[in-house]
Amino acid sequence: MKYSFKLGDSSLVLLLALAIFVVVIGFVVLRKAIPPTSQPPLVQDELRGGRVLILRLPQSIEPPQEIQIFEDGVAGRVHIVSGPNTVAQKVQLSKTERAQITTLRTQWCQALPTFRPLQRDDMYYELGVQCTYDQRHIKIPLDQLPGTLDTLLKRIPELKL
Repeated sequence: MKYSFKLGDSSLVLLLALAIFVVVIGFVVLRKAIPPTSQPPLVQDELRGGRVLILRLPQSIEPPQEIQIFEDGVAGRVHIVSGPNTVAQKVQLSKTERAQITTLRTQWCQALPTFRPLQRDDMYYELGVQCTYDQRHIKIPLDQLPGTLDTLLKRIPELKL
């Protein structure tokens, strides 16, 4: 079967081509106008795979990193990247440290502590805690990090990239 174009058909083809061109250009412009996000996932969204507590370090620290504590007592300092996180340094918690972390989790799952309000430009730690049925999330001012977490932060070797 042969198909022949008529004068009206070429106008229709031209209009269709123009519409496709406008849509493609619109997507390209929109994609460039919205920058890709380089934000790490929410702390509470990472509480899976045996993680019971995550302490994300302030944004001023490079490379972006967090401390992850697992239910088996392993704690790791992790470089936060888009995609799977890489545990660069890890330690086995002592019985005393595990008991302190368990106590902190139990207390914070019952009621989160109150810290001073953060100002707009304040740096903070971000903490995610896995509770029995849900997760808790809190931002902690730099000068109010509980001793248990401060000690753990100092104990795990810094990242060497």
